[in-house]
Amino acid sequence: MKAEYGFSKDNIINIPLHGNEFKMVAHAIKDHSGIQGVSGSSVVLSTGGTTSTVLRELDNPVDSLGVSQMSADLNFIKNFQLKLVAGSGFPDNISSDQEQYLLVNETATKKLGYDNVHEIVGQAYLTKESNKPLTVVGVLKDFHYSNLMEDIGPFVIRYIPDDFRFVNIQFDPLHQDEVLAFLEKEWKMIDSNHAFEPQFMDAQLAESNAFINDVGYIIGFISLIAVTIASLGLLGMVIFVTETKVKEMGIRKVHGASTGDIILQLSKGFVIMLTIAIVIATPLAKVANNAWLIQFAVRVNFNIEILGVGILIMSALGLVTILSQTIRTARTNPSDTLRYE
Repeated sequence: MKAEYGFSKDNIINIPLHGNEFKMVAHAIKDHSGIQGVSGSSVVLSTGGTTSTVLRELDNPVDSLGVSQMSADLNFIKNFQLKLVAGSGFPDNISSDQEQYLLVNETATKKLGYDNVHEIVGQAYLTKESNKPLTVVGVLKDFHYSNLMEDIGPFVIRYIPDDFRFVNIQFDPLHQDEVLAFLEKEWKMIDSNHAFEPQFMDAQLAESNAFINDVGYIIGFISLIAVTIASLGLLGMVIFVTETKVKEMGIRKVHGASTGDIILQLSKGFVIMLTIAIVIATPLAKVANNAWLIQFAVRVNFNIEILGVGILIMSALGLVTILSQTIRTARTNPSDTLRYE
């Protein structure tokens, strides 16, 4: 499934830290020529796992906003190519033992009452975990921090190194094998108790959101069965009607009716029924599919083009089913059908 996550997912490896200190791991691997960036994070984006907190204003601590949150370092924005729409990322001299700053997304900015994203930069908030004010240094363009089934809500990134669970490595794809070999070698020296577990970001996202494709495949299979049953039912009706009218059509041919007239006479009733079915089913299909698709944060527009393709396919199947029998009946020799009359 193709989707716009709002961040880069290509050429990134996430390695679980297994309790190892992020700074130590980052220092050991940062100098390889094939590694273009290293950052730390508490979760892997868009795979779930974010936690929640509450932001409170300094002068109005009663008024609060519930937000999703994660922890990441100052290189995280560059590594995942997140877009800043106001302010900046975490400063280079950020304290590793005393949290001071916040990054917020556009949705959080609006929920906190700011129509202009630049106005929130420099504002300070309290969290439910601490009464120490945290200053907003930047606003990030909205991106899918959780899975694709969930709408983008208010979200913040904090700098809490003790919460880092992953090291994120951006690599040069031309040197992928070299980078993996280097990382495995360094990891064995860092931690001999845990296996080296590189996880490619794009594969993680595909696995995390695989259920969406699975649901699509299931619905497609059920639809195929339904269409097959409907086509067989229509075929049975056409065979029955043409068999009961075969002698009548023979008499019409004897009296000068052409093959085209016979086909039209036999087919028009079924074509009318098929047209009525399409007229009834089209709005119902649109309503039913929109009701289902609205559950996804990544919207799929069930538009007239999709409906048009469906109508064409069903019309073609219906006409082939109808004409396959009516043409056979229309071409039957009247002498064969009237022999015993």
